[in-house]
Amino acid sequence: MGARREQVVLGAVAAAVLAAIVVFAASSGVEPGQPTPTPSPTPRPTFERERELFGGSLEPGVRYRTRALVPALSFEVADTEWLARDTTAPNYLLLERRIRTGQPGGEYPGRSWLAFSRLPVVYDPRRGRQIAAPADLYEWMRRHPDLAVGRREPATVAAVPGYRFSVHVRFRRPAVFAPTCIRPDVACTAIAPNRFLLNGARMRTIVLHTSDGDPLVIDLTGLAPRDLDALEGPAAAVLRSLLIGV
Repeated sequence: MGARREQVVLGAVAAAVLAAIVVFAASSGVEPGQPTPTPSPTPRPTFERERELFGGSLEPGVRYRTRALVPALSFEVADTEWLARDTTAPNYLLLERRIRTGQPGGEYPGRSWLAFSRLPVVYDPRRGRQIAAPADLYEWMRRHPDLAVGRREPATVAAVPGYRFSVHVRFRRPAVFAPTCIRPDVACTAIAPNRFLLNGARMRTIVLHTSDGDPLVIDLTGLAPRDLDALEGPAAAVLRSLLIGV
């Protein structure tokens, strides 16, 4: 009788547990024997997807807003291979393409850059003094002794019209010496106070006619043709996302 009574008690307990499971499943909207539905992902708050731009690594999926540049810009990057190098000036913003070594935290010096700038003044290549930026920046650069400039073509970025052209920096002695760049294996020519160009560099330059006075100049720069070619795709993704005056 003891064993029989124990079986009855265990059976009652099992039935009670099963009944509790069924009740819980019913209250949860889940039928017994069916998989639990995967919860929908919670959208990230806006403040996690929009950030002010500081120096350092940039993340895909985040819209960055400049803090000092005029006109204000906002943009996104498509991968993790960008560094913001200079973000505090009102007339210059520099993004560098990363070159990783394959070691944790290891990187080689950059060889390509995406820059946004305004040029209210330039250096006169004959006298070396500052002068007001010319109305036609393309013609001025085409006549510059340190630059070989390609033909001008129409361009539009962020719905703002302008033009683009290629540049090859080449000189034996810079017209205006740039002490910022001095190193045993490097020479630069100073084009404007925030614009120092390395000898041998290749560039794609875009000049946009904004409503804020001075044009917005966008430079894609590589130390060699292969560096500029590798920069083209990632930089194009940034420019497709660009908003001006935001």
